[in-house]
Amino acid sequence: MNLSSDDNLPALGNYNYLLALPYSRMTLFTKQLPKVLANKNIIVAAAHPGFVNSQFCRDIVNNPVFNFLSNFAMYFISTLFTRSGTEGAKIILFAATDDSIKSEEYYDSCAVGVV
Repeated sequence: MNLSSDDNLPALGNYNYLLALPYSRMTLFTKQLPKVLANKNIIVAAAHPGFVNSQFCRDIVNNPVFNFLSNFAMYFISTLFTRSGTEGAKIILFAATDDSIKSEEYYDSCAVGVV
């Protein structure tokens, strides 16, 4: 069996190349950079803050009806599925400051995650 081929992707279920691409690039970068910096005392790790409730897209559309509907939908979604800005920042600060961080790891929710 050739694991690098696309022949077995249907067995994995709904495999989406577009969703996998950022994670694969992040993983490759996180694995390769420590090798480049091998003689320096630098730890390279990836940290994901998750889906954070922020005002990032608040000024995209100026249509009042769309803004009302999108704000209502985003409020509903954000109360159920998002982290606060403080919770998202904790993960990044954990990865930047904690002594238990290991090079070439991916961190989510202040623990080693699975990509």
